[in-house]
Amino acid sequence: MTRTDFLALAGRLCLTAHMSKLSGYAGPSARSNPNPYLWHQYTGTRFVITAQTLLDLEYLIAYADPASSWARTPAAALYNGLHAPDADFNLLLQRLRYPISRASNPETLKSGLRTCLTDLADEIAGDLLSLFDTYTTEILPAHAELFSSAFATVDKDLRPREAELFDAVIETLHLRMPFPVEMFFVGHGTVFGAFTSQPSLSVIDVSRNAGLNLIETILHESVHGVERLNANNQSAYALLRRELSSRGLQRDTEAAWHALIFWNSASIIKQKIDPAYVDYGETFGVYDRAFKTQVVALRVVWNQYLQGDLSLSKAISLYVDKLT
Repeated sequence: MTRTDFLALAGRLCLTAHMSKLSGYAGPSARSNPNPYLWHQYTGTRFVITAQTLLDLEYLIAYADPASSWARTPAAALYNGLHAPDADFNLLLQRLRYPISRASNPETLKSGLRTCLTDLADEIAGDLLSLFDTYTTEILPAHAELFSSAFATVDKDLRPREAELFDAVIETLHLRMPFPVEMFFVGHGTVFGAFTSQPSLSVIDVSRNAGLNLIETILHESVHGVERLNANNQSAYALLRRELSSRGLQRDTEAAWHALIFWNSASIIKQKIDPAYVDYGETFGVYDRAFKTQVVALRVVWNQYLQGDLSLSKAISLYVDKLT
């Protein structure tokens, strides 16, 4: 990657990305301006997964150490201010207001703004280029190793049974799920290890997801991506929403549904790949930390459903019974 290419990518991120708001995480930049510097892309019948270095660059810009000198630069102020205006961004704007306030006629206004904008553009370009060495010598090589390992897992454990796993998700939760499902691997930077924004854009941090935990996370995030499509049909999501609402428990929907996705995705891994697999929720303490009550219920009810002893509607009803 040349310094010119790097500057083009970084500048584009400063003006278009929205990483500070999870719901818009790199959607515009990743889709309309794809990064040509990719290590690998997996294109299967159900999933398309891309190692997206552009998102890693965005992390470097968005999460600079607040105590660092770079965090106080005009470039950082521009990026952060477009999403959450602060004092630094206001100072940046003040530099533009000054020639306007001093202008005595249209010519002096144009001249003052031209000089101000040229100086500011030079400063921002310099700020962004100061990240070039860190990005190319530290981030890219380290993430290349992470991506290589992640795609090796995808090739080994997902590729041979992709349709089988995907269909199991659809069938167990009665989901409408258009495919292929688009996902991005990043080397670091997600608060939760993985998340999906709406409309479906899934981001998975492969520094925190490896082995079969990664495959479980792929299945898990694919479900989040189609929640809106399944909010009012006969899916598990819609049935759960209605059941909780009928009992005045709408506030419990997110936790109940999220726990169910964790449990169901892990159960599919056990059924289709490795019966001895340990759930992501257990490995990383998510069950104990956030879903103790839900997991006690799912261990009984959802396992009975997966064994064919309960209908989906009955399983959802019994699940909610145990939550109350």
